[in-house]
Amino acid sequence: MRKRLMLSVAMLAIGVGLLVAAGFATPAQSGTERAGGTFKYSLDTDIDYVDHALAYYTLSWEIEYVTCSMLLNYPDAAAPRGSRLIPDAAAAMPVIARDGKT
Repeated sequence: MRKRLMLSVAMLAIGVGLLVAAGFATPAQSGTERAGGTFKYSLDTDIDYVDHALAYYTLSWEIEYVTCSMLLNYPDAAAPRGSRLIPDAAAAMPVIARDGKT
């Protein structure tokens, strides 16, 4: 029982110390945004493919999503608006002919 009490007191002291340290922390400085430039990143592994048809891993999909345009895409919005396709690189939504071929 005494060991448990000592452990609880030690954890409480550590928690109070962390809260005090967090209270004295200064906010991070934010830089100004600028357009263009080069995006550099570092990975501990290589991406498998840069081709949409061959990419398998989530990391490749995430990189392709932010660097490649798609003809149609889903908007970043809540349902129901976020579940409807919109033109991304396409000029407009495709029109289906009466015969259903185009």
